[in-house]
Amino acid sequence: MYVLQLGAFTRQREAESMKARLALVGMSARVQPVRLGRQTYYRVRIGPTSDLEQLNTDRARLQEHRFDFDLLKLVQ
Repeated sequence: MYVLQLGAFTRQREAESMKARLALVGMSARVQPVRLGRQTYYRVRIGPTSDLEQLNTDRARLQEHRFDFDLLKLVQ
């Protein structure tokens, strides 16, 4: 399983803004809050997916629209 992570923000509104920018180019992302120590971070992610064809399509679209992202393999 893989996810594309487009950022981790300390402010939820920044994460929601990134999610909205992605929606404008036809991509569906989710905001995932995670607490590390005393700080909450809001991850913006596409996926998870095990479909490598879809993953590559999503990566190409993100690159086309100049989004920075990290490809993460999820450990199960």
